[in-house]
Amino acid sequence: MRRRIDDKRGGLTERTRKDIDGWYEYLRVERPIGASDLPHWVLDQFTDANGEIGRFVVVWTRGSKTDYRNVKRIHDAYASIETHEEPVVLAADFFVIPEVYEAISNDGPRVMALSFVVMLITSIATFRALAAGVAAALMVPFSITALLGIMYTLGWKLDFFNVIALPLLVGMGEDSALHVIARYREEGRGRLGLAVRETGGAIFMTAWTTICGFGAILSANHRGLQSLAWVSVIGVALVFVTAVLVLPALIIVSERFRKRPPAQP
Repeated sequence: MRRRIDDKRGGLTERTRKDIDGWYEYLRVERPIGASDLPHWVLDQFTDANGEIGRFVVVWTRGSKTDYRNVKRIHDAYASIETHEEPVVLAADFFVIPEVYEAISNDGPRVMALSFVVMLITSIATFRALAAGVAAALMVPFSITALLGIMYTLGWKLDFFNVIALPLLVGMGEDSALHVIARYREEGRGRLGLAVRETGGAIFMTAWTTICGFGAILSANHRGLQSLAWVSVIGVALVFVTAVLVLPALIIVSERFRKRPPAQP
């Protein structure tokens, strides 16, 4: 370090040189530095539970610790180190990123498929009708598919922050569709407009309050939280549109199909 400072001293300002001269002599090393020469706050980082020193290894890495590709590279290289006795497992707070990402990638599709099956069974059991149950359950994948399409268009990607919004959309989408269909079945055929007007206000207020809640997170100085907020706001808006526009359109098509006279032989 002394040599590097000496090489650059000519390009430093006078004030910087004076600051360096204040601690320059501390860079003079007369003998090798051992563990006993280190301050306690340094030794504490290398002391295990038994009070022994020298059994810890600290690895300094470069690159962003929020970039999955960089973190994945570090994780694969240093998550476990082979020694002459047994593998040594390294720990780092950012190691959770690739582990959570892999868990979402591997288990996410299965969980979403299982949730759709549960929604379908619940809807059919609620109305005791196959058509009504299927119509209510289909609104959730429709909303999520539209959301994923918007995210793809905008260049957004699912991560372990914004993926938290998906269970919220599953619950809200199912609940909104069930209310619309239940009110429609109470009013009867031909009174779909009344059913949507009666339930649309409640669905709107539910969506609006949720949007306001997640919209407040948009001001957070954290890209992950902002991603969660944007996906939630857009997703909830799509759930509302699906419940008051797409689902009624599907019901209208179903009504017209049922009114179609049978074909003459």
